[in-house]
Amino acid sequence: MQDRHPYGDGEKAKRDVQEVAQRETFKDRLEEIRERIERAARVAGRNPVEIRLIAATKTVSVQRLREAVVCGCRIFGENRVQEAVAKMETLPGTSGVEWHFLGAPACS
Repeated sequence: MQDRHPYGDGEKAKRDVQEVAQRETFKDRLEEIRERIERAARVAGRNPVEIRLIAATKTVSVQRLREAVVCGCRIFGENRVQEAVAKMETLPGTSGVEWHFLGAPACS
């Protein structure tokens, strides 16, 4: 008898992952990422405070970007100049926000 995958053809697994992702908030996911960074830093013998998280904003909406700022993200990365400028303009006066280009800057 052949062993069966508990999710059959994998579609239920995909639905379960999507459901969990929808339940989790940006803040929850960010906290999980920060915890993973801290654990990895400690395993590597590094001080977690020395590690900077850069939130990639490619294909991210302005609304999501604002949510990231509210949750404490201050370092963002983009690879499209026009998109970066537009996003930078949506956060005027936001204290401590840094922008970086990821990879080779691309033109839209």
